[in-house]
Amino acid sequence: MAIFKIEPHEQYTLKGMLDYISDATVHDNQILFTDALYAINTNPLYDMMIIKLLNCKTAGVQYKQITLSLNEEESERQTDFICLCQEAAWLLYNYTHCQIAYAVHGNTDNLHTHFILNSVSYLDGHKLHLGWQDTAYLKSKINALLRRYGFSLITCEKFIN
Repeated sequence: MAIFKIEPHEQYTLKGMLDYISDATVHDNQILFTDALYAINTNPLYDMMIIKLLNCKTAGVQYKQITLSLNEEESERQTDFICLCQEAAWLLYNYTHCQIAYAVHGNTDNLHTHFILNSVSYLDGHKLHLGWQDTAYLKSKINALLRRYGFSLITCEKFIN
């Protein structure tokens, strides 16, 4: 079964989290793919901070981390998972209107992706708030992608907000 998790708390600063997902040493040189939406892939922190500064929203929560992980038996399908994650990133952006940086990692038994969403909307400057209804909606949309690509689905017990 797949795991979809919206982390309830920030583990690092925004810079620290973006550095973490792109650190090849930490991930045993198994960063399979990286990209960003509405931010420069090589330095998404810069673009994300501009949106925060323009909207006077530099305090408080800086980002939301969403992880998507496959089960071990499906981890050999790297190309399909990368394609799915590209679609998932656009789905997340279209729902939240927040800039996203993400990385697909293959350093564990389970292929997984970290999506880092700016906490300030690119379109209207509002802070991002994801409640249980948002989580349920995103889970259903991610499940549709998983189904289309032939991966196992997220179960109720395996999504956390």
